[in-house]
Amino acid sequence: MKNTNDSPLLQIKDLRHYYDKKAEVKVLDIPYFEFATSSVTGIIGENGSGKSTLLRLCAFLEKPRFGEILFKRADITPEQARKNITMLHQEPYLLKRSVKENILYGLRVRHINKELEEKMHHVLGWVNIDPDIFLKRQWFELSGGEKQRLALAARLILRPEIILLDEPTSSLDQASSQIIKEALLIAKKEWGISLIIVSHDNVWLDQISDQTVHLHKGQIIGDGRVNILTGNWTHSDNHAQFIDEDCPLISIAVDDFSQTAKHATIQPRDIKTSPCTSSDAGAFQVHQLHFNKRNTVTARLQAKKTTIWAEFAPEETVPAIGSFVSIAINKDTVNWF
Repeated sequence: MKNTNDSPLLQIKDLRHYYDKKAEVKVLDIPYFEFATSSVTGIIGENGSGKSTLLRLCAFLEKPRFGEILFKRADITPEQARKNITMLHQEPYLLKRSVKENILYGLRVRHINKELEEKMHHVLGWVNIDPDIFLKRQWFELSGGEKQRLALAARLILRPEIILLDEPTSSLDQASSQIIKEALLIAKKEWGISLIIVSHDNVWLDQISDQTVHLHKGQIIGDGRVNILTGNWTHSDNHAQFIDEDCPLISIAVDDFSQTAKHATIQPRDIKTSPCTSSDAGAFQVHQLHFNKRNTVTARLQAKKTTIWAEFAPEETVPAIGSFVSIAINKDTVNWF
């Protein structure tokens, strides 16, 4: 998948990564992907899909078994990567020192000693930490949200070209999540920092991302909240039917259905809905509506344990939260694999 930038910041080529020596358990399989300069890329996917491994590879903390990851079209060493790329983990690591020592540590090990106070106050303001109150506090005197914001500030002050973030808001309240988002967007706007973010908070991720990709079993299978229906597909009377006790019957008209196909992906924009009642077969209830940057609306449809995402264009009627709908899927929009 290519972006429109002629000079990508980070490129993935022919990447195949395994964790066992015999190369039998494949973690990632990405033929090509690139991250643009000064962009925000969100990565979503179920647990075990390879998201965190991909971040580690993009941070040059690990080397892929096959293929390559290039920074500005060049293969760089981990030492070179540390000058340009930094990573914020889900559970931030802080030195057992004061707030001030934590935020200045990265600059000092890089032998940067000019305008430290000015730089420190600048990024602390972005993450809503008052220097007059917090600088002398010790690491153990901070709340979870304050620790995460401090850890982010300690990375922002380095002015890297890329920040990788692994579930940055998973344990934060709404206020801290909003502060994190605003600080990252300011850094992108003022300094041109590129962000690559893994998160299960789809709404938060949509609000900050320029593009979102879906990782499934180590493969990039689509943009944003692609729907994945895996296993339990049968073929009958020119229809492929998804039969699962945790999902209403889903039927798709097909001309030819491969008996080996076990997975179907459908983009939210290709899910069409019609009003129905809760007692109708195949009824989904509208649980959430999200208004997107491009003036579309994404709805989370729920039935039993199955979630379907549907996207509505500005001219389409959006069902109300709590209402029930049936879904229809055009056969030509389904990707079988």
